[in-house]
Amino acid sequence: MSLFPERIVDDKGSAKIEGGISERDYLAVICANGILANPETGPNVPFYVAEQAYRVADALMAYRKNG
Repeated sequence: MSLFPERIVDDKGSAKIEGGISERDYLAVICANGILANPETGPNVPFYVAEQAYRVADALMAYRKNG
């Protein structure tokens, strides 16, 4: 599933939907915001934040699917 796609109209007036981001990426961005909002999260931990954000995003998607 692609979130936030863009409607593109060509010079002939034909419209199509392109782009967007995956649901997993969107959830990971939200999770990364939460992790980074914690004052205990140091500034030099980008791979930790990314890994944890995707782990939580995957868990959210799995829970919804199997919940």
